[in-house]
Amino acid sequence: AMPFEKIVVKMYLLELFENGITFFFEYFIKGNESNIKIATGKNTIIFAERDSSVGVLNSAVIPEINLKMLLKQNNTGGEK
Repeated sequence: AMPFEKIVVKMYLLELFENGITFFFEYFIKGNESNIKIATGKNTIIFAERDSSVGVLNSAVIPEINLKMLLKQNNTGGEK
């Protein structure tokens, strides 16, 4: 992509785990009549919490508010 080109990013929920999420991304240059795909990507997010007594990170269940939002977006076909 070049400076000042408009970039469109589509994000999809690829996998949902008890303690994490994997998103898939598609990157496009916005054209006049169609978009041109220039890249794809994947990102996995793990939820964790710190055990303050020993300073260790432990995996944690996805917070309910985040889970509801993800499921709502996925069920409505929402792209952000």
